[in-house]
Amino acid sequence: MLKLKLHWQVLLAMVIGCFFGVILKSFDSTMNIKPIYQMITLFGTIFVRLLKMVMIPLIFSSIILGVSSIGSGKRVGRIGIKTLLYYLCTSLLAIITGLILSNLIQPGIGANIVANVSFDPSKIQTPSSTLDILIRMIPTNPFQALASGDMLGVIFFAIFFGIVLNMVSDDNSRLLKNIIESIFSVIMKITQIIISLAPIGVVGLMTKTVYTSGFG
Repeated sequence: MLKLKLHWQVLLAMVIGCFFGVILKSFDSTMNIKPIYQMITLFGTIFVRLLKMVMIPLIFSSIILGVSSIGSGKRVGRIGIKTLLYYLCTSLLAIITGLILSNLIQPGIGANIVANVSFDPSKIQTPSSTLDILIRMIPTNPFQALASGDMLGVIFFAIFFGIVLNMVSDDNSRLLKNIIESIFSVIMKITQIIISLAPIGVVGLMTKTVYTSGFG
């Protein structure tokens, strides 16, 4: 049997999920399809939870290894400045492209959008300044940031940890690097296993989407 590449498996899974969604919707009024629906959509829920499970340890360990492998603090600073300039340039390009396309295409014109009365924009927490954003990046408890999924806090602590890792004695840093590298290798293997399950997860997610919302 010809083994399909992962992206083709995912596309095929989307089609199968749409098919299941339509079939279940058509039989919804004539028979009890709830057990079948729950069983299929369970795969999607499990897949999403597996992705969330591996996200924090993968990011945390990879950033520490990446920063610690750069070397001295001066080199980290130079790469940091280049990264910031690259980020600003690409963000500016993305904003300009978005503005041009939105004015040319004008998406949403003529659409009948029902306002969500339960949504209150005044309750959205927004930073008062750029300095406030920088302060919020520093976690008061890095373990709490890891547990709660505070990405800015996790990234800041991982970068800081990786920089300081090169400042301690070689024996201690080598030991820690070996431990973190071993953890990273295991996490990468876990990630590969989870990604290989993507087609099954996509079937569940697409089935749920088509069944509940249709193709609109």
